[in-house]
Amino acid sequence: MVPSMCAIVLLVAAQGLHGARTPSKASRGSASQASEEAGNKVGAYVSVQETSEQGLTQSADGETAAEQFVVGAARDVAAWPWTRAPPPVFPCDFECVKEEAVRQGADVLTSLENMKFSMDVTYSAAADAGEACGANYSYPAFEGVSLNPKAQLKLTTVHTREEPRVSFECEGGKTYHLVLNDCLGGAFQSVNAYNHWVKLNIACPEGRTWTRAEDSGENMVQTTNPAIPGWFDSTGYLPPAFPYNTFHHFNFYIFETATPFDDARLTQFNTDLPANNVLGDPANPAWTIADIMADLELAAPVARTWMDVTTSYWSQVRMGRVEQFVGNMEFYQIICPCNQASSWPGLFQSGDAACNL
Repeated sequence: MVPSMCAIVLLVAAQGLHGARTPSKASRGSASQASEEAGNKVGAYVSVQETSEQGLTQSADGETAAEQFVVGAARDVAAWPWTRAPPPVFPCDFECVKEEAVRQGADVLTSLENMKFSMDVTYSAAADAGEACGANYSYPAFEGVSLNPKAQLKLTTVHTREEPRVSFECEGGKTYHLVLNDCLGGAFQSVNAYNHWVKLNIACPEGRTWTRAEDSGENMVQTTNPAIPGWFDSTGYLPPAFPYNTFHHFNFYIFETATPFDDARLTQFNTDLPANNVLGDPANPAWTIADIMADLELAAPVARTWMDVTTSYWSQVRMGRVEQFVGNMEFYQIICPCNQASSWPGLFQSGDAACNL
């Protein structure tokens, strides 16, 4: 029971791949520390307000009864399932996304008729460093960069270097499917594309009104290239590391089905997608979002958002780690030139044509 001399407020925030979004170190209490020790899955902020003129009864080791309580409570909270977490915040809800899709021409990619749920995509990343184009670069850790089509946030490959947290509204008992598709630079168009992430069979538990992509589902195979341990294993989120200095439109889609795909269908798609997601092959262009929808017999998406991303020296940092595999590819060879200002568009010039895709 909560000691009568204290008012205790326990605010709980669930964590995932990129760590908790907790208050500053100075404001964290013992409950937060206990939570981190209990699996680093739940962050707790504890405010203990003394309301008694008699003071707080202390134990032999100096802890007050209130402190003992909140530490124990935080230990219990750390074991709560993620479904107890607060719902996500949507910087641009589905009505906002629909409005911006029409305004910016993104409605050419898919119909907006089924849009009924909001989604949030938030990027965070650990620190990284490496050599690129004859110099050493360091990229500090960051967290909490949320996509917002209305704000027209412009990112570089530095910001998208780790898998984002994807949260979205849903109907309990139904199944959802995530696709991240790059429709390249310039105006939105539905002819050319490349796929960076497909995750099928994401569950929306009964009684829930939202879920997260990280909590269930199966990542699909995206390439026929062999897996490279520690770099990319051919499934899951493929971080953009392209050379082009135009802004590419990376579109996140959520599709809904009444039931999950069975094992046979997943196995077939794990063959179909890699064979049709080849970069730079005019004879066999990568599947567009419409092609994926047709193959899986998906109706128009129920949620979507997008981001505009351009190159950076981090593209060279990442690709340079597998230079033995990509060294002869033009895609790799033009990263450094395309990051030079002399290749950028401006002053009524289109810039280096090789960089303008």
